Amino acid sequence: ELELVKQFTADSLAEVKATIVNRGDATLEKGTWRSGVYMMNHKNRKEASSVWLMDTKSIKPKSLQTNESVEVSFVFAIPYTWCGSTYFHVMTDLDENIHELANTENNWGITNEIFVKLTPSADFIGSELNVPQILTSNQAFNISYVVKNIGRGVPYTDVWYDKIYLSS
Repeated sequence: ELELVKQFTADSLAEVKATIVNRGDATLEKGTWRSGVYMMNHKNRKEASSVWLMDTKSIKPKSLQTNESVEVSFVFAIPYTWCGSTYFHVMTDLDENIHELANTENNWGITNEIFVKLTPSADFIGSELNVPQILTSNQAFNISYVVKNIGRGVPYTDVWYDKIYLSS
């Protein structure tokens, strides 16, 4: 049973809550397992062309009786380049640490389709370029310029590198 707690756009946080239920015939007395949430562009994980593991959690209940459940919450950032139809798949017991015999077909859960809107992007331009009118070979010179963002979005990093080309 999965619940999407928050609607979102790309580059925002999402929260998926999963209820993991022991559907086996026996009580789980001890054991630790990892569950993970995947972001995919298809509801059928075998047909998805884009699959991202977004978050994992280690789960260690004291015991888990038949039909008892454990709540797990996954919080993660949606990649800023992601957009379109999206499904979150949660898989429990990622590493197959819990002996389930052949009862592993129900280890996957899926949310309903969600549409993620692409975040507006930044668009940098260089302006106010200042260079000397005459340059001498093998001599250092000063150059200054201003970088402006004319896009509707903000940059996704605080650091970038500029390239300056000198041509004659």
